[in-house]
Amino acid sequence: MVSDGLSQKQNPYIGSMGLLSVEGFHLDESGSLTKWNGFQQYQTTASLFNHAGETTPDVTGLFLFTKADGTRFEMATTKTKVWRFGTPVANEYNELALNADVGGQRTGVVDDIYSFAVLRDILYMFNGVDSNLKYDGTNIRNMGIAQPATAPTAASGGAGVLTGGYSYKVTFYNSAKGHESNPSAASNTFTASSNSIDLTGIPVSTDLQVDKRRLYRTTTGGGVWLFLADINDNTTTIYADNASDATLGIKVELLANGEPPVAKIAEVYKGRVFMVPANSSRIHFSDQEKPNAVHPNDFRDLDPDDGDNIRGLKRLFGQLVAFKDDSIWNGSGTDRFNFSFNRQVTGVGAVNNDSILTVPGRNVFMFMSEDGFYSYDGVSERYESYAIEKVVKGLNQSRVRQIQGFVYKKLNIMVWIASNGSSTTNNLMIVYDYVQNMWTTRDLTKPKMAANVASIIEDSNNNEIFYTGGYGTGEVFKGDTGGSDGGAAISCSVTDRALPRTDKHPYSQKSFDRLILFFKPVAGSSVTVSYAINSPNSSFLSLGTLNTSDSSGQATIRFNGRGRRIFFKFTNSAVGQDVVIRGWSCEYKTIGRIS
Repeated sequence: MVSDGLSQKQNPYIGSMGLLSVEGFHLDESGSLTKWNGFQQYQTTASLFNHAGETTPDVTGLFLFTKADGTRFEMATTKTKVWRFGTPVANEYNELALNADVGGQRTGVVDDIYSFAVLRDILYMFNGVDSNLKYDGTNIRNMGIAQPATAPTAASGGAGVLTGGYSYKVTFYNSAKGHESNPSAASNTFTASSNSIDLTGIPVSTDLQVDKRRLYRTTTGGGVWLFLADINDNTTTIYADNASDATLGIKVELLANGEPPVAKIAEVYKGRVFMVPANSSRIHFSDQEKPNAVHPNDFRDLDPDDGDNIRGLKRLFGQLVAFKDDSIWNGSGTDRFNFSFNRQVTGVGAVNNDSILTVPGRNVFMFMSEDGFYSYDGVSERYESYAIEKVVKGLNQSRVRQIQGFVYKKLNIMVWIASNGSSTTNNLMIVYDYVQNMWTTRDLTKPKMAANVASIIEDSNNNEIFYTGGYGTGEVFKGDTGGSDGGAAISCSVTDRALPRTDKHPYSQKSFDRLILFFKPVAGSSVTVSYAINSPNSSFLSLGTLNTSDSSGQATIRFNGRGRRIFFKFTNSAVGQDVVIRGWSCEYKTIGRIS
């Protein structure tokens, strides 16, 4: 008989790697397991978008657009529409007009998730299949302005000052934003002889943001088009030119005002918007402080022959980092001539842009790759998901590119929403506590809770709240709020790793006879306890329910369990019950070696 007497084999405070699985709990500042609050429907109408005629309104984007003056716009996108919360109908998402000039109703599907970027008080929206949009808080317009498709015709006018050959070009112009299109093709060259020149067929734009046109003209026999005049409307199609060469402006027609490509991913870097089309290895970038304008030569290709596509763009340490399927590239530069990207990591990449999160206070990325979670510090990558490999392997691998992530600093956590098992919706939260270095999960399988997208939206007092947008019914849920999941019970459980942790007699029989649970007293709360002997795959035997409202902060169960080791499970599934577990300990005797 070998005996080392009564032993407490578990520190009453929970270690970062000391648990087999955690679901429905997160860690608080003290390291205690705290039951999640619930998910509550955010908007008044139960079926958020159906009242506007979208029959299957999957939410494809949630974003808080805040202008420099503090004006806030809570934005949402669905497959075919764009919405803003609260105006004109309070507590509702209200449809914003998508006029014919922006292509009208959108054509995306449920997986065409939106990217958002803000520059100079304008919100830019990208879904990879429809034209890029911009929103100033009042109107939605195309991100770029298409150049005129036709050129004017030059012919003789009356007597005037012009002698020689002249040619003209036209641009479309938005005077409110100072945004100008690329020029039209050149008109015919008309040879004047002491006369004026009449222009006809001056093109008109169908884009509602265009409120003026600009005319450019060569000097006599010249090949450079200089600014001639503004036409202060978008309707007039004729112009009489009798301006001498000396009166032409110094502004030369530019070719750097091209339309941005239809982009899936966007990131603002050094005053430019960097954009990647869907399934592409090319990064386009705009002119500085002119996000609507892209020169046709302003792009960088990242090894287009490697068979990989760019999945993400994020800023880190003054660099712009690009993530492909199986590589990571660091980008830097100061202007359109010296931007460059260099491959830093080979063999690891990101599944999508929305999985790449910056760890607060550390300037390190964490992201989902094809084989698990990694971190990247700008130099090298490191595998981070050893503790949840079973969870990662249990995901629906065909949907890993639909993973959504966000940082919830209120709880010191990073959250990814993914599809578990064979699910075709994101029904599982994978949670990493970046202070405690602890992984947990949270179930989202209750009706309507599966989340297609997720986002942090601060309230008017700058308090962080996370929101999720779902499938089919287009509902938005407010997370970590209230004591139920839309009226249903919140479930949580924690399964401990084997006790004892370190064992001088691993093959010896032990008698486990007392469990002590430490908790924060919460009125009306309780925890159900069960245990398994030798293997967590064995049947768990119930020990009963402990009252976790006792002011002493601890409760004891005596029992008689025999085996080499023991696994404990603590569960709670109730409406309105808060639970905070601070730790547990188990006493046992070593009673003999197994023959």
